[in-house]
Amino acid sequence: MKEHSGIDLEIDRSMLESVFDDPVIRYILLHMFLVRMHIFQNLEDESIVEGFERLDRIGNPTRKDLEQCLPEDVIEELFVYNLVTNISSYLVYQQKPSDFPVKLVSNEVYIETDKIMFSAEGLLQIIKSNFPIVTLKKINDGLKKLRSIPCESSNTMHSLVHKYDEDYALDDELYDILFLLGNPYLSLRLERFVVEIELKASELENSIDNYLKIFHSELLSSKHIQKIKKAAHDPEISDILDYIITKSRNLPTKFNPSEKSETYVEWKMILSQLLRIKSRSFEINSQIEEIRNFYSGKNQKMSYLSFIEQLTENEEKTSTFIRDSLLEIREKLKESNEFILSHSEKEIKLLNLDLEREVIELEEEDKEN
Repeated sequence: MKEHSGIDLEIDRSMLESVFDDPVIRYILLHMFLVRMHIFQNLEDESIVEGFERLDRIGNPTRKDLEQCLPEDVIEELFVYNLVTNISSYLVYQQKPSDFPVKLVSNEVYIETDKIMFSAEGLLQIIKSNFPIVTLKKINDGLKKLRSIPCESSNTMHSLVHKYDEDYALDDELYDILFLLGNPYLSLRLERFVVEIELKASELENSIDNYLKIFHSELLSSKHIQKIKKAAHDPEISDILDYIITKSRNLPTKFNPSEKSETYVEWKMILSQLLRIKSRSFEINSQIEEIRNFYSGKNQKMSYLSFIEQLTENEEKTSTFIRDSLLEIREKLKESNEFILSHSEKEIKLLNLDLEREVIELEEEDKEN
């Protein structure tokens, strides 16, 4: 094997692709890169370096101090990367008085000579709100791994981050590679949108599941889920609830009482709507998986590095597909959200109690007769 000491995209591409295809690892590296570039301007602007040094000397800066030390675009980036801990957003910051204190994570992300240093806790602060799967343990494990990556074309071990005391800095050569490769901000932004929509879809599906359990605790059993899936994919089945009633045994009497009262009609209408929403969740989950397959997972279409390159070279084509898919999913989620907003759990429970009471009374009348 031919030795080479530095990182070279042409030689080490396979190794780098393997590294960046690990979600937590790429979140660490890309956020270190973007913070270094967007906030600290790669230490190429002396006025920004001096501004951060002045803030360090102040210790407890106010909004006025921040604006005297840093340009507006850098202040805005501090909020983009969650480096302000006591103000939720740049918009909220703009509404604060000039003497309002601004708490920065200056002990966790800072300039040290000619390097931008990150603590593991600082990286967690930056990443966690956008990518909840990240934990401090995963960051520490990732940083440890990144200090020594085997080269695939020589006997060299590559360091993608370097440790100084307890904190870490991004490798300069890797910074240059990412800078020339494309615009990682685009890929991370799209990935963040996918995570957001997935979390919202999961939240709404859990709420819908809770409603279904009120109607009948067994509706979420595997046998009924299979029926819901079949009905969702069969164009000849127009009503999922009717299909379940026809194909299921041992359902409670309230699913098909001998007399169809107004209470039953309302009950059936709401349950039918819930089952239709539940059936859509399978389609939504498939769409989310199809989007993620662009850059991650077992059916990954391209390496994450290629995803960065493709977005940079042809952002419109790739991002338009993903954006349109996400908008379509949002439209589908609207029905779930509107249902939850217009029907409370209490209302659903009372409706079920009313129907169950009617069924019991009807059975008692039949016995008397």
